[in-house]
Amino acid sequence: MWEFFWFFLGALVYKILTHILDISNKGRFIMDIKLLAFQLIGQAFMELSIVRAFRDKTLKNSDEYSEEQFKLIKNEDELFLNNWKKRSVDKLNSSVPPLYKPYVSVKNWEELVQLLVDCHDFSLVRNTRRNTHERRNRED
Repeated sequence: MWEFFWFFLGALVYKILTHILDISNKGRFIMDIKLLAFQLIGQAFMELSIVRAFRDKTLKNSDEYSEEQFKLIKNEDELFLNNWKKRSVDKLNSSVPPLYKPYVSVKNWEELVQLLVDCHDFSLVRNTRRNTHERRNRED
């Protein structure tokens, strides 16, 4: 009789531990997906900024537009970019299933950029430590 008790207790503990480990793995997976999504949005923003800079330079060098028209176009571009940032964050938050919202929710563009900077800084520190460790191993 005690054998069955210990068997079922072991099975219960096994189930609980696998469930905990699955949750932690899912959390890590979601964090990786989140960072990839943020990086994609950040890359799209950089591309938009580059196109905007080329366009501004081209418009400024052309004689087609007056200084006031150029400023109006620049203000419209700034407004478009600000709206795009807000919509990007809103769409990211609305496209996440409710189960994963605690992992992925971002309040605004500044928070998204800060997460990207933190992730980039962490990867730089990690790569620097790895390179230092590799150099020490080669010297030995």
